[in-house]
Amino acid sequence: MITYDRNKRKAAMEHTHTTQSIHNFILLLLADFISSFGSGMSNVALTLFIYGNTKNLMSSALFAVVTLLPELLLAPFLGKMKFHGSFRFIFALGEFLCVIPMCILLFIDNILLVYLVFFLYSAIFFILECLRAEYLKRITKDEDMQKRQSASRTVNILVTVVSPLVGAAILTSFGVKSIYILDIVSYILAALIIL
Repeated sequence: MITYDRNKRKAAMEHTHTTQSIHNFILLLLADFISSFGSGMSNVALTLFIYGNTKNLMSSALFAVVTLLPELLLAPFLGKMKFHGSFRFIFALGEFLCVIPMCILLFIDNILLVYLVFFLYSAIFFILECLRAEYLKRITKDEDMQKRQSASRTVNILVTVVSPLVGAAILTSFGVKSIYILDIVSYILAALIIL
């Protein structure tokens, strides 16, 4: 009788843990989609904005370097970092921190300042992506990892394909500041979903 009760309790706890894990993964995936969609729109908008202002292809190509340079500089150190505290709180904080550079971009037109602000933004976003990967490991059992990574990759590919097209369409109709505003909204929404 006691063994039956323990087994029943253990099964109930595993079911609750699995349900909570699925719930956390869906929230993570949704927040990642919204946040990355905004980021993808900003990348294409800023590339076109820089080219439109400078008429120089090298300036536009340099923007791609600025977006990837933080990854190159931070990647060797992030593997050694330990994240403490609530992942949800850290995510939400990271999403809110991404709002700050977008707000700054609303008020500057100087290309060098745009590079500098986007460098900072890219560093924050890269750290956020590393946190997402770490959180996924924490909420996923080994046997589910491949399936969840596949779902995450599918979402990222969808964002990579669709967000530049949407960003270009919005940029053409409404201008670059509208992209910044949508990006700000996307980060706030992603932070609220995570919380």
